[in-house]
Amino acid sequence: MKIELFCSVCDNNSPVEVEVNETNMYELTCSKGHKSKCFVQVQKFELLFELGAYALLDGYTREAVSSFAVAIERLHEYCINILMIKNGASKELREQTFKMVSVNSERQLGAFYYLYVNEFQEPPEQISRTRVTFRNAVTHKGKIPTYDETIEYAEYVFGYMIRLLQKLRSMENISTHELQHYNDYQLPPYDCKDTSPSNIPSGKVVISMIGTSSGNKDYSDKDFKLQLERLKQRERWLYN
Repeated sequence: MKIELFCSVCDNNSPVEVEVNETNMYELTCSKGHKSKCFVQVQKFELLFELGAYALLDGYTREAVSSFAVAIERLHEYCINILMIKNGASKELREQTFKMVSVNSERQLGAFYYLYVNEFQEPPEQISRTRVTFRNAVTHKGKIPTYDETIEYAEYVFGYMIRLLQKLRSMENISTHELQHYNDYQLPPYDCKDTSPSNIPSGKVVISMIGTSSGNKDYSDKDFKLQLERLKQRERWLYN
């Protein structure tokens, strides 16, 4: 998948194509030879859900289900980090500890469950067994889901993610914790020795279905069917 970005140095309106990567940081070279950097303000879990939504609209149902499923896992990782930040754990300690569970999604889920209970003093919502069985059949047994099955799963996952994000937003000082997460994981360092404006990363906010950087902060504007229709109508920021 690719994304179009623009040079921050000149007035060249021609987009530069770059391949989507893990870091959200992109180095551009425009047609005039200017080199610049740009970071895309999107969380990993919402990028994965967006990839799934595009796959769904394009008819790739198996790929869509896989993207939706892993989006949940990365949201749990995000919640783990936010809750540990809230409790004062350093980035180094968070990364060192996550390495211990990084290859096992069940261990990550257990870590999320206990951190959630510690913070909210109530059990977290669980993904229904029916949905887990469906996901496993698709991702592990080669099941080819129908469009309707995939839509149903997508709506369920979307609702689960929004409810969890809303719960997270109910935390005291959540904006401070989110900003710390953003600084730690989404604002890559750049070379300060080069003082040219092109060396200071510019930011690009994208409109996604989940919309961590757009829409209402409490996610009250997030309805799956409405967001899917908007996705169909707006210009794609991700494309093949």
